[in-house]
Amino acid sequence: MEPNKIRFPYQAYCVYLDKLQIPININEELAVLLKSKDRINEGLRKRISLLEEALLLQKDHLPGDLLRIYEYNSYADVDGIGFCLAVHEHYSLTEKVKLVVDVLRKYHFKKGIMKLKKIEQRSGKKIAIVELLETKKDPWAWKGQYFQGSCGGHGTTYTLVNTFLQPEYTGKWIDGVEFYYEGKPVSNNWDHIALYGTKYRRKK
Repeated sequence: MEPNKIRFPYQAYCVYLDKLQIPININEELAVLLKSKDRINEGLRKRISLLEEALLLQKDHLPGDLLRIYEYNSYADVDGIGFCLAVHEHYSLTEKVKLVVDVLRKYHFKKGIMKLKKIEQRSGKKIAIVELLETKKDPWAWKGQYFQGSCGGHGTTYTLVNTFLQPEYTGKWIDGVEFYYEGKPVSNNWDHIALYGTKYRRKK
């Protein structure tokens, strides 16, 4: 399989292999993934085989055990899957959600802080509390950039809600998510985002 001959309908494909955490760009770095087979265990070898096959499939046929990072392309006015994460079976629920938080901050919300505050049990449902914080370096990242504008606000809402609810993931996952901004639940007073209240998961 030659990296320059792969045709995948999305911008990138990011694979986190256990603690190796190797980011994969389809056109440039697939060779790194293929070569890494020599230094990982058999369980991850099987996951990589699935991923290699998934590279040639349509979105609706991606393996169900991949976590999706959803994103919105404001230039093309298209939303979909930007990245997928292969997660080892021994990861706890908290570890998986924290991994999603880390990837979102690294690739989508670099100027702000995002943290998993906790996962609460409510009436038998697991609700993740995700904290969004400004930084001293860029104190307007969330409220002045990611929350602003019709396209920006929609993109932020689409990415956060869908990525944390994972409607297509078949593994163990949370039942809902709530977003906090600077220590308080996100209110419904923002014009361009829809992060207010508890968002519940509906599997496809």
